[in-house]
Amino acid sequence: MKKLLITAMLAAVCGGVEAQVVNPDSIIDGNKYAKTEEWPEDGHLPQFRNGTEDLFRWLSFYVRYPKEAKKHKVEGRVIITFVVEGDGSISNVEPVQSLVHFVNKEKALKATGMTEEEMTNHFGHLFQDEAIRVLNSMPKWKPGVQFGRPVRVKYTMPLNFAQP
Repeated sequence: MKKLLITAMLAAVCGGVEAQVVNPDSIIDGNKYAKTEEWPEDGHLPQFRNGTEDLFRWLSFYVRYPKEAKKHKVEGRVIITFVVEGDGSISNVEPVQSLVHFVNKEKALKATGMTEEEMTNHFGHLFQDEAIRVLNSMPKWKPGVQFGRPVRVKYTMPLNFAQP
């Protein structure tokens, strides 16, 4: 069961990760990040320990499906941003958006006693909290390098929570 959840989540990670690199001369919405189309030949993006497969294994081990969401057969997707710092540590973990899907909405409405809006908000927050918890507990990455110097890189990544 956990393998199915993680498989769905990992497929989303492969297809939807976006990176931005710090450009000290550019400030966008109060943040020092500028989209970078190409990396210089001597640079590279941050990497989780031994690469993408290792990231998938790590996520599959540490992500916990919220018990209440599992009980009421609620699925979700959280779009989350985080920064890989120049030392490889993770910071600025923030959910951008949550999407919630009810496998059986009528049954969930009756069982929880909530309105549809209350359920959407409640379960969206459960999925966001889990995404934040997991990303904040990540070990250090190998930092990104641009022009021979370590750089901060901001990622946007989806995490899916799906029941088999």
